[in-house]
Amino acid sequence: MADIPSDAPQHCPGTASEQAGKTSACQGCPNQNLCSSGATKAPDPAIEEIAEKMLTVKHKILVLSGKGGVGKSTFSAHLAHALASDATKEVALLDVDICGPSIPRIMGVEGEQYVEDNLAVMSIGFLLSSPDDAVIWRGPKKNGMIKQFLRDVDWGELDYLIVDTPPGTSDEHLSIVQYLSSARIDGAVIVTTPQEVSLQDVRKEIRFCQKVQLPIIGVVENMSGFVCPKCKNTSQIFPPTTGGAERMCEEMNLTLLGRVPLDPRIGTGLQIAVLVPVLLDPRIGTGLQIAVLVPVLLDPRIGTGLQIAVLVPVLLDPRIGTGLQIAVLVPVLLDPRIGTGLQIAVLVPVLLDPRIGTGLQIAVLVPVLLDPRIGTGLQIAVFGPVLLDPRIGTGLQIAVFGPVLLDPRIGTGLGIAVLVPVLLDPRTDTGLQITVFGPVLLDPRIGTGLQIAVLVPVLLDPRIGTGLQIAVLVPVLLDPRIGTGLQIAVLVPVLLDPRIGTGLQIAVLVPVLLDPRIGTGLGIAVLVPVLLDPRIGTGLQIAVGLQLSLQ
Repeated sequence: MADIPSDAPQHCPGTASEQAGKTSACQGCPNQNLCSSGATKAPDPAIEEIAEKMLTVKHKILVLSGKGGVGKSTFSAHLAHALASDATKEVALLDVDICGPSIPRIMGVEGEQYVEDNLAVMSIGFLLSSPDDAVIWRGPKKNGMIKQFLRDVDWGELDYLIVDTPPGTSDEHLSIVQYLSSARIDGAVIVTTPQEVSLQDVRKEIRFCQKVQLPIIGVVENMSGFVCPKCKNTSQIFPPTTGGAERMCEEMNLTLLGRVPLDPRIGTGLQIAVLVPVLLDPRIGTGLQIAVLVPVLLDPRIGTGLQIAVLVPVLLDPRIGTGLQIAVLVPVLLDPRIGTGLQIAVLVPVLLDPRIGTGLQIAVLVPVLLDPRIGTGLQIAVFGPVLLDPRIGTGLQIAVFGPVLLDPRIGTGLGIAVLVPVLLDPRTDTGLQITVFGPVLLDPRIGTGLQIAVLVPVLLDPRIGTGLQIAVLVPVLLDPRIGTGLQIAVLVPVLLDPRIGTGLQIAVLVPVLLDPRIGTGLGIAVLVPVLLDPRIGTGLQIAVGLQLSLQ
């Protein structure tokens, strides 16, 4: 759609329309003769000028919403920050909400243009003498301002241009799509809240995108729930009475990029014009879920269905002042070596230990790989957290995982992983029961019995101020040297010895050995802790396994 003259009547069809100068709305317009002559139907030269300007911008993403107040501008600001967290990327945020520019306030840059060395912001809010000034413009003047933003601003070379738009489907949307029509827009991200009154307007926004041939990258459900800092229960402030964004995406064949929970501290931060970064930074007070959305949003393989990403919310742990629980997104990839199998990665949260200034608990992910030595079996790896202990300069407590192997000597045996949830121990204020899942192997030589690896929770020992019991999972393996016996590994927790100031007990697994002196008995290895002797700089006392005989 070309520009509508500033002196045009209210229902002007547009200078590029076939009805220009011919409709009843054109009667009395000073431009009627010019429009009816066809001279105004020439292509707008600004489109080609903008296309040439946008050649230095690799990715252009629009952020849309059907209704106001759903958090679209807040999402745009945090998305720009998340992309700019990569110092090698140049990012810009353009605010085309002409009548309600909120980006300068959200970004905390009223009167400025650059937020960081690699993050630029442009908004009409920078051109107003006061943030309280009203912009009372008709459509043509808004279109002219958007054209000026795209064509006349020196954007430089950018990796990402994020365009924050007003709600609905107004002149601003038509103009931005028209002006970027020759510049290849990557697509639009649509922000909504779970309730039907918002989804109804979002469906209109989706129809708009389809009519103007604007690709839809996906939908983000904002304010999807509020996690109580006391009891950890999730409350639906805006109940999804019709299934929320997930149901809508299924019906309209769209991608649900993820859900962002309510965080009242975001609103507090915006009121004082301090943007809350999304990076895991122990120096900041809060965080948002946007960072994990970025790899989903920008992955080109999502369009073809090769990568199915499961989004896990980022929850702020109320027991930790500056820590964040950040769920790392792991893709589900089709393994080309398996006909119909999948590599399924489980998400694990990253917890900031309040006892540590800059230390992190980093969960190491291990993929599910096909063991080439086994015909139809799978190797399922179980992982454990890596804890940085502030009492040790460079030492780490690393929970070692063991693979679950399907024994080819078992005809009908299966490796079944049982998942155990993470529960808050009601007996402790700051203790967590952190559990990992272990394998269950079916022995065909046992009628109804199962070999089950016993799970030991991670509990805060009330006798120890800062110690943790860390249980390491050990697989149950079949010993080929035993006719009817089983190799059973007993799980023993890792306890911090209160008698040692800086020492650690690191449990090392000792295998179960068959005692040749026992005919049908079992050799059960007891786990012996490894004590770090504070008198030794780097040495370790490593205990070996014991062979027990059954009496």
